Amino acid sequence: MNIELMLLEDSDGDETLGFSFWKRNLKTTDDKKKVVSMIHHLYHMQCIESSMDVEHLDEILEDISYSKVGFVMDVNPSTQNYALYAYNANQK
Repeated sequence: MNIELMLLEDSDGDETLGFSFWKRNLKTTDDKKKVVSMIHHLYHMQCIESSMDVEHLDEILEDISYSKVGFVMDVNPSTQNYALYAYNANQK
């Protein structure tokens, strides 16, 4: 399974790390664990504890119709706290 790392621009215009992957490549539990591990790293970069696990990832991905999914952390404008955002990485 390939995971692409990239520098993205956050809402403040600063560079931040994000990653993307093709959903069709999530074939095994180990593949899903790699994605969850990357999500943990995104949270850790913001000094936030993550409780994400494979079951949470499955639930999130069920609601995302993109074929290539990207994840990035950014500040939620309404709460001013960091949040995990998904985006359509096939359009980047």
